[in-house]
Amino acid sequence: MKQLRYLIFLLFNLSYKDGNYDESQTPYFNGVLVIMIFEYFILLISFFSIDKFIGVSEYFKFIHPKLIIVFFFIPLAFMNYYFFVKKKYFDRVYIEFKDAPINTRRNRRISYVCLILYWVFILIVIGNLKSWLS
Repeated sequence: MKQLRYLIFLLFNLSYKDGNYDESQTPYFNGVLVIMIFEYFILLISFFSIDKFIGVSEYFKFIHPKLIIVFFFIPLAFMNYYFFVKKKYFDRVYIEFKDAPINTRRNRRISYVCLILYWVFILIVIGNLKSWLS
């Protein structure tokens, strides 16, 4: 769990910039947005995988497919905003890792490479999802 919290710290710190962010930017909103994108793709892959075995889309026949995306995106946005901003989880994670021994230049580079590899992996999974589930 500590590694996951460290990745959340890095994603938040991309926009927070160790407190040196531009006044026109909103680091909390940007941090929540980036984390939501990570979560949304996992949720999307899970939905299509479960749909293959259970047939979840049968329950959403009356809704336009683009509205299904919004249907999952809005509650995800409110939950993330509530936990990360209102409950100040970003601040707790930032305080925990700001001066921690894990927060080195080497570990940051390794973590950023892992996040990039995550995106490559997610894009490969989404690209092959149809052929794997057919």
